[in-house]
Amino acid sequence: GVEIAVNLVHHGLSVTLVEAAPQVLGFLDPEMASHGRAALERHGVTVLTSRRVVGFERLERGHVETEGPQPALEV
Repeated sequence: GVEIAVNLVHHGLSVTLVEAAPQVLGFLDPEMASHGRAALERHGVTVLTSRRVVGFERLERGHVETEGPQPALEV
């Protein structure tokens, strides 16, 4: 998903990466994963961790329901 997110941003799309785990790139140790997250954000990807997508609703722009501190995203 990370590679696709960056590719979509490079094609002019707005991308939010929602990750259920507390960090992206969970196979890396936390320090290295934080560098990966920073790189994604520098490329324009919005990264949300500790959130799980629980539903989608197609509106004019789109609406994504997640579990977590901010349960809804307008996309």
